[in-house]
Amino acid sequence: MMGIMKRYANPRGTFLFVGIAIVLMLVLYFGTQGRLFVPSVPEDETVVSEAEGPKYFKTSLQYSERRSRESYGPPEIAEHEFEDIIKAYSYPEAKPEPEVVAEVLSKPVKPKTVKKAPVYEPIVATGSPKIAIIIDDMGLDRKRSFEAIGIDAPLTLAFLPYAPELGGITRDARARGHELMIHMPMEAMTSPVSLGPIALKSGMGEAEVKANMKAAFASFDGYAGVNNHMGSKVTQDPQIMDWVMESLKERGLYFVDSKTIGASVGAEAARLNGLPTAERDVFLDHEDTQAFVTSALRKLEEVAARKGHAIAIGHPKDATINGLKAWLPDAQRRGFEIVHASALLERPQVKVASSKVQPSEAKEAKPRRKAEVEALMTRAEPAAGETVVKPEAAGQSGVSGEGAEEPDPNSAQAREAILKALLGQSD
Repeated sequence: MMGIMKRYANPRGTFLFVGIAIVLMLVLYFGTQGRLFVPSVPEDETVVSEAEGPKYFKTSLQYSERRSRESYGPPEIAEHEFEDIIKAYSYPEAKPEPEVVAEVLSKPVKPKTVKKAPVYEPIVATGSPKIAIIIDDMGLDRKRSFEAIGIDAPLTLAFLPYAPELGGITRDARARGHELMIHMPMEAMTSPVSLGPIALKSGMGEAEVKANMKAAFASFDGYAGVNNHMGSKVTQDPQIMDWVMESLKERGLYFVDSKTIGASVGAEAARLNGLPTAERDVFLDHEDTQAFVTSALRKLEEVAARKGHAIAIGHPKDATINGLKAWLPDAQRRGFEIVHASALLERPQVKVASSKVQPSEAKEAKPRRKAEVEALMTRAEPAAGETVVKPEAAGQSGVSGEGAEEPDPNSAQAREAILKALLGQSD
């Protein structure tokens, strides 16, 4: 008893103990009744019950009389009010217009085709070495263009399609026996010169590329093929070059790759589309000097003698025109044959009814021996009274007369006789 009296002798401890007990009792009581921390509801708002939605969600719906929490029931909302709410918060189903659906379904899906190049026949080097000389940039410099037309040899003249008044000058060129080409402007890695209004440029789509090609086709008449003017950038683009070749194929034209850059895919794109095609071997006037032109012509002879054929590209410049006028007669006397570019094209193999093909028809002639090449290029003009044996006269078997069988100018005997004649040898 004395211990208990001592325990309550401290009034501060007693009050603290009693206070804690009262607080705990209140917490237990109100917690079990579910009334603890229930916020007060303003007069203009209502609390949604737990069964109907999130706890304490407030709504702006007004009721005529205040209800207690215990008597709260489902809200009385008319059916048309529910429909309005659904329409307001629902996304309508997207339905395409019938016309659009019909248009989409009517367009056939065009499958992407993978092109495969046909088998090409090699250029068979028979008879004399053949050289094609293409003169680019024709038409702008009228004076020098007419000088090039006046050269007495079968040249291939490539006219710029944006040059003015091409009708008359191209007719004159054809009348002189020259072959015509379109010199199609194409974007280069650098832009040193103007390419005109219809140039092909990287980034163009199919429609624009083919529209520019169509404009070039309308610039003059009588052309047989196309080569690229500049184009070191565009000729590396397989897609643009494929569109170019599709345009050429529609008109039955050939393509000569000027090879302004080693990475050009022009000839490859032409083969994929089955076009006759070729690539340039030598540039005659990369430097506009007489010495460079002379050296380039010498190189051209070497290529032609080794392969049996070669293609050179020059321009209407004084050094080039004067160099050709001096070189052509001497080269022809020494046995080099000047031909149009169309004579030195790779062409798709033509299928024949017979399955047997002679090996000589499918293989290119072997390159000439080095000694023969050197002799051919250093051969001076024929001595007095000496005649150069023509292919028609070579290889004759000694049979003469009106009913004699015509000799084959492309036979091995004919080629040997021609070569001996060029080298000044006799049987």
